[in-house]
Amino acid sequence: MLRILFTHFSVQEYTVIKSALHKISNELSVSHIECDDKLFNLLQYFVPDILFVDLSVDDKASIRSLQKLRSEQRFNSLPVVIYSQAADWRYVKEYYFSESNHFMSKPYSFENLCKTLEQTLTPNFSTEQFPFKKMPMNSYVAG
Repeated sequence: MLRILFTHFSVQEYTVIKSALHKISNELSVSHIECDDKLFNLLQYFVPDILFVDLSVDDKASIRSLQKLRSEQRFNSLPVVIYSQAADWRYVKEYYFSESNHFMSKPYSFENLCKTLEQTLTPNFSTEQFPFKKMPMNSYVAG
């Protein structure tokens, strides 16, 4: 079972995404944690297979989280997906260089959300197949 953790997401947005993920597959364990303090406390005991970070709520705090995460060697191989409504390449580039593995822009409908999540995860449903290295700038998934 693939364990996915969401951080810096509003509860409402997380609920919608969780529904979309369960529509895609029943083989996913999906959880949510709201802030850095709780995130880094949790990561002492539990490391997910994939971490989604929403940059829309507080992008500076989210980027600091990513930088802190990547400063710890034990998290170097943790796949990170940046989730944002930014469509401006200037922002995509900033997020990309903050040590994420993938960038996913927010889709405009539930159907597009399901499709975008599926494109982001498939065929990466096993951690051995997930691309741990940064993806090329043109590989982000637009919703």
